[in-house]
Amino acid sequence: IKGGTIGTVAPGSNGIRVQDGVRNLIISDVAAHGNSAALAGISLIGTTTAISDVHLHSVSAQHATFGIYMHNVRNSTIQYADFSYNTTGFSCTNSAALSINDSAASYNALAGFSLVTSSTNTFNNCKAVSNGSESLTNGYGFVSYEGSSNIFSNCYAD
Repeated sequence: IKGGTIGTVAPGSNGIRVQDGVRNLIISDVAAHGNSAALAGISLIGTTTAISDVHLHSVSAQHATFGIYMHNVRNSTIQYADFSYNTTGFSCTNSAALSINDSAASYNALAGFSLVTSSTNTFNNCKAVSNGSESLTNGYGFVSYEGSSNIFSNCYAD
């Protein structure tokens, strides 16, 4: 999938949705902009079979519950991404061996980057700026819960 802007993503739906068992997919130069009721700008969901070897390059996702949502995704990369003005910019659950590079999550209501039960993921040169606008005490730039061996290198949060 290369190039273009996905217009306003409808409430309760996803701009781009990839599901179950997909391998070797490249998504490049895409902008998915929703409204506050959109589920995700980009979602990769391995419900019964893991998704693997997906590469997102120069993508942006705004104005949704999740800028990007990944569940059961393996051996995949994200580079030069922007996840802004969502509830959570980047969220992954039950995922491993992801490499997120040179990406930013800003002005999200709760969290910039969230990992739940996800392990062995690497974040390089990522920024999480001005997240947590809905709750001044519970906003997070980067949060990892019930995972292990996640690496954050040269990342910045405020």
